[in-house]
Amino acid sequence: MQTWHDVAALVAVVVTLLGVGLGVQWLYYWPKVQDVVKAAVTDAMSQEHAYVIREVERLDRAREVGDIAIAAKILSVENDVTANLSYIRSRIDWLVDCMIKRDKEGKHGVSD
Repeated sequence: MQTWHDVAALVAVVVTLLGVGLGVQWLYYWPKVQDVVKAAVTDAMSQEHAYVIREVERLDRAREVGDIAIAAKILSVENDVTANLSYIRSRIDWLVDCMIKRDKEGKHGVSD
């Protein structure tokens, strides 16, 4: 029975030494692994950030071009409406002048 206890004790010592060895390695290498991962993530995120900034600037430029085009279209429509209103106003003024002239001549509703 003594050999069985010796083998069990030897296995327990070996497992304990392996655990301690793995623990020491983990404590030694884990900060280095974290530094490598942090550097990789930082690099990837800085590239992603630069891409996002470029896309935002591109969209801002496109929006500005669109705003200018819309402002020009609005101005064109306003000018067309103003011109049309001026034409209609001139025609109404002409019609009113004709009616006043006929009224002064005493031709109430009589056509020539």
